Amino acid sequence: APAASASDRQFLVLTTPDFVVISALNEKKTRRIALDVANFQAIVQLVTSTRDLKPRVPTRIYALSTNDWGDYAQPTQNTAGIFSDSMFTNDMVLDAQNEFMDTYRIVFHEYMHYVMRNAGTFGYPAWYSEGLAELLSTVRFSDDEVSVGLAVDCRRGHPR
Repeated sequence: APAASASDRQFLVLTTPDFVVISALNEKKTRRIALDVANFQAIVQLVTSTRDLKPRVPTRIYALSTNDWGDYAQPTQNTAGIFSDSMFTNDMVLDAQNEFMDTYRIVFHEYMHYVMRNAGTFGYPAWYSEGLAELLSTVRFSDDEVSVGLAVDCRRGHPR
């Protein structure tokens, strides 16, 4: 059973038509995650053949603090997000305070795993699934443009 203090925690719950964000972050950051994912959905429809992004089962995004991430998600080293699907739910869990990676990169990467699994029954090979998720995790929004396929900061200057 989780520690007693876990039940005393206050999490924000933000519900959209397509997903629920459950967050240990403040309201502004939680709303930003929801807005970024909603904008990202439109980009996914532009750059892939996927047109129907409506979830077949409830989809939840857990935005954890770094402490909760380490304590409860128990990730492997260098992991900042996890996507888990089942017959009954889709869950994305992320370290929303990761010091090495921006939150939007993590959630976009995990969201692409959702898109590929939600689109049908075909199982993509790991190299394709991870590659497409990594490519689209680089999406950046500004006031008047969207950039896709930018070099990831931690990979700049590294040989292929």
